[in-house]
Amino acid sequence: GFWIWWDIGNGLMGMIPGFALPLITSFRATRSLVIADIFVVIGVVVGMGFASLTEIVFSGLDFATAFTGYFLPAALTDIVNGIILVPILMVAYDAIVSRSGR
Repeated sequence: GFWIWWDIGNGLMGMIPGFALPLITSFRATRSLVIADIFVVIGVVVGMGFASLTEIVFSGLDFATAFTGYFLPAALTDIVNGIILVPILMVAYDAIVSRSGR
């Protein structure tokens, strides 16, 4: 179904890592990759936390169910995927940009 709160949570999860861009100097530098991953984790926690906590308010769930049934499965999956994929995509993007002469 369509749950606006989860869509907002997904938006937060994508928006927060974007705030790391001013701190990233090179898409290959280890420091930049670590910063990006830190912002990914923060984004996931905030976004999925928001979505899970709104389930308490609007669906009447208790905190334990919202945390263990909604937040943990979504957050852990998204964190693992983000930590693995973001550095790969950053390095790949850097390789494409360097080949295109930009």
